[in-house]
Amino acid sequence: MGTRAYAVRPDLAASNRRLLEYARSGGHLIVLYQTQEYTPETQAPYPASLPGDAQEVSEEDAPVTVLAPAH
Repeated sequence: MGTRAYAVRPDLAASNRRLLEYARSGGHLIVLYQTQEYTPETQAPYPASLPGDAQEVSEEDAPVTVLAPAH
């Protein structure tokens, strides 16, 4: 699911329990990072929180460091 999925699709939040049940029963569900509209307390499969002042930081020219080459 995309980065603003929960922000732009109210029906997604309403169906979130079904998505989590799907994942718990062996289904694969990939959720990209989310914006402040995302509520991990009710929408994530595990306890999580977002800081209220979270900011996205991107550096497109940053060097890439492979931390675990065998992974």
